[in-house]
Amino acid sequence: MKKIKPSCENEMVYEFLKMEITSERYVKQIESIMENRCIERTIISNGNILSCEENALRAEVLGDFRGYNRNEGIFENFPAKIDWVWTVFNKDDITKIVYIEYSYWNELSNYTGSPLEAAKTILSGKTVYDVPNDGFINIYNKLKNGVSFPPLIMLTDVAESRYILLEGHARMTGYCIDPDLFTEVPVLLGYCEPSELQKWYGEMPKRATMGDMKKPFVISISSPSGGGKTTITTSLKDQFANSIVIYWDDYGDEVDPNCDINDVKDYNEWNTEPVAADVKRLLNEPYDYILLDYPFGYLNDCVGKLIDLTVFIDTPLDVALARRIRRDYTNRSKESDFGLGYVGEVNLKTIDEELFLYLTSSRPTYMYFSESHMQASDLVVDGTKSLDEIVSEILSYIRIREEAST
Repeated sequence: MKKIKPSCENEMVYEFLKMEITSERYVKQIESIMENRCIERTIISNGNILSCEENALRAEVLGDFRGYNRNEGIFENFPAKIDWVWTVFNKDDITKIVYIEYSYWNELSNYTGSPLEAAKTILSGKTVYDVPNDGFINIYNKLKNGVSFPPLIMLTDVAESRYILLEGHARMTGYCIDPDLFTEVPVLLGYCEPSELQKWYGEMPKRATMGDMKKPFVISISSPSGGGKTTITTSLKDQFANSIVIYWDDYGDEVDPNCDINDVKDYNEWNTEPVAADVKRLLNEPYDYILLDYPFGYLNDCVGKLIDLTVFIDTPLDVALARRIRRDYTNRSKESDFGLGYVGEVNLKTIDEELFLYLTSSRPTYMYFSESHMQASDLVVDGTKSLDEIVSEILSYIRIREEAST
């Protein structure tokens, strides 16, 4: 970091508004504030920081917009004495830059506050709170093509222990997708006392889990055979950093009932003791979530009493049947069609037997299965939606449950 010249708080207010009014997210809000106050937009687009009148008006606009001088919003506990300096930052400074403490940035950065970590999340394809990552990618592409962006605004202490973003979070994230682009970047930097900086920033909270649970939270994903529960469960695991999956198919014949499964109406007839034993073992290990790719949800008492949340994927039986046929009787790869993998070559006789069995005995079993789960699940999701839509809906529901429990 290199210091260029001194600045002042009036210039910070001016630059803050000048940057925010170009944002599609905030422009209408700022324009509405200015219209209500009968203030011309030129005091932001082409203002004069030597004008006391303009400085007072801009302070009022920033007060209405973000709580400036009112101890509200982003300016709650904002340091009273700050020495502002124009600086230039480079790649070597990135590791000390952190976001403000805010739920979205916390999640995006995996509770580190680091834009570098947020960039890893974005590049992995994960999203937070259903907010698309397109904006960050667009910023990155513009930077890569030589487009210049407005300065960033940050605060630090006299020891420069860290640089906390006040304005420019999205732009900073775009830079971190390729840190080599972070070269000679103008930053309006404010210096204050360490205690004042800490009071404004606060503390980074721990990652929220279900009510600060003392044990892993157990989530069961159920569906008819071919309904997508394995693919969905695996995708959910990718969204939870500290989780593990139990797959029903791994237990093979040891869990089958001692009769024709089409005759089973009581799901307690299935031998789920091996599954329950594994869940109990994992409950004593340091996971946040245990995900069950498991057909019965709460309907089997042995495992059901260990489950905290059940999700049923309501896939129409004809769709599930078609997926099973494509999965079990074609040579489609795992990358094709909803993750359904190779089992065997096409065999028309075997397919005919499968369809005959479905029509004569299996279909009523599947209908009863779906009806039972629709009534006994915490969340029912439409299985005809895309994989991303299903995972997003489940994550949103989990987040609502988390917020309700804290």
